[in-house]
Amino acid sequence: MERELLHTYLRKSISLAPERLREYVVDIHGRDFFHRWVFYRLKKLLNDFIEKKSENRWILLPGMRGTGKTTLLAQVYFYLMEKKIPQSNILYLSLDEVTKLLDSDLNEIISVYEEFLGKNLESLDRNVFLLIDEAHYDKNWAITLKTVFDRTRKIFIISTGSSSLSLQTGSDIARRAQIEKVLPLSFTEYIMLKYRILPVQRLKSKLEDAVFFSRNAEEVFIRLKEIENKTKKYLALVKPLELQVYLKTGTLPFALGLSNEIDVYSRIINILEKVINEDIPAIKVFDKEVLDKIWNLLLLFSVSEKLNYESICNKLDISKPTLNEILNVLTKAELIYPLRPYGSVGKIVRKTPKYKFIAPVIKAALLWHVGKLVHTPDLYGQLLEDVISFYFYRINQLKKIFGVYYDVEKEGADFILTLNDGSRIVVEVGYGQKGIKQIRKSGKKVEPKYSVLVSERELNVNTEENTVFIPKQIFLLI
Repeated sequence: MERELLHTYLRKSISLAPERLREYVVDIHGRDFFHRWVFYRLKKLLNDFIEKKSENRWILLPGMRGTGKTTLLAQVYFYLMEKKIPQSNILYLSLDEVTKLLDSDLNEIISVYEEFLGKNLESLDRNVFLLIDEAHYDKNWAITLKTVFDRTRKIFIISTGSSSLSLQTGSDIARRAQIEKVLPLSFTEYIMLKYRILPVQRLKSKLEDAVFFSRNAEEVFIRLKEIENKTKKYLALVKPLELQVYLKTGTLPFALGLSNEIDVYSRIINILEKVINEDIPAIKVFDKEVLDKIWNLLLLFSVSEKLNYESICNKLDISKPTLNEILNVLTKAELIYPLRPYGSVGKIVRKTPKYKFIAPVIKAALLWHVGKLVHTPDLYGQLLEDVISFYFYRINQLKKIFGVYYDVEKEGADFILTLNDGSRIVVEVGYGQKGIKQIRKSGKKVEPKYSVLVSERELNVNTEENTVFIPKQIFLLI
């Protein structure tokens, strides 16, 4: 593209950025959206850079489509404006737009931006902030940003993209950039963004400490009882059926602005099509036939978790090596993740993992797509188990405090957590009134320090069974 046209585009991008990004940070009533937890981590990194306390000045924000990455960039943009950073020193770019509409690339835009600033990057005497959205649309994004990073210490970079973003980084990038994954919404984030109800300060950490770091079930119960009034006071602000809505549609933030369930699921199907046809080929090239198999595999996972490699290969008519490649790329794209069987290394290798969707709303959307979405307690039970599995995944992404497994034995527990100190916790999930048969069976095998039953039951403890009963709404405040 002619240089002058790129200059025109860049000047418009900078001058119109507030108007363009405003829609991402306010609701239909013009009120600012509340900030998610990841924003506060970004805020600290920005402040440390501005105050010259840290050299962390390149942040990668990978995450599946629909998790709110553009909203985070927009909120960062307006935070920088509040910090009195000149508008000309904040460059927001969507590389989707740059590559597809302008037929240009990030390297050329950076060169034009230098001309706009009137200085080479090496000569900068003030801080500049690059907010690069959809970075994966430029196949050379990583080397371009590495070069920018190395040319000056006056630039802070935040780059977002599909989950494959973090996989396209070599060791050089890994040494320079900090990865902050943008994950689906927890229940408290959902309530906060939808109803503007802030979570109770420090309640999450107290729940987490009680549930995972007590000595026995009785201690879990005592510690949860001490904060029960706070949990009840918070939950009293939440509509009675809101948990069902969260389970069905609430784990991806874009759904908060949609009142119709079918609109949410239609958007999810469109997102999956883009992941399969655009994001996955960026990780590994598959032919059209295999891409169709990927879609069918996701449908299989939505209707049944009890699949082994042989049955999947037979149903999809593919070889085991091809299946392994597909599972590997879907896992790397963070569309799914494996829940591995508990046991020896040999058992873990031999047995097929359960594959969970990173956002449980994906399962609901796929069931809707094939006409099998029936609003029954069984469906809500499946979605609740998936949400709690995602909670464990999310905690491990941030803290790495335990391994998460499932019991392969028939009628075994849903989860077996292995903590860093070698102790174990058995967890069973039920949407309604659930018994402890599965807990008892798995407990005999793994000898846990205690067991947890998440269900409709009131907060209580069975000291003989060393099992604590936690209401599902309370558990989801973790």
